[in-house]
Amino acid sequence: MSLKWRTLLLLALAELLAMGLSFSASAVVPLLTREWTLDDNARAWLTMSVQTRFPVLTPHSYHFQLFST
Repeated sequence: MSLKWRTLLLLALAELLAMGLSFSASAVVPLLTREWTLDDNARAWLTMSVQTRFPVLTPHSYHFQLFST
């Protein structure tokens, strides 16, 4: 397997695992709603905070990868 395909495979796996965190966080919102007695506003903020981490953290990940080599 060439370096290009290995890199693409690793990137796809990393993306799958990162998006899995978002999906799992969305899946536990009903449980957290019961445990913490969250209202609609709090549930919306919880969902938004999980989903906005990706575009916020992606440039940082790129920056550290760029300067680590």
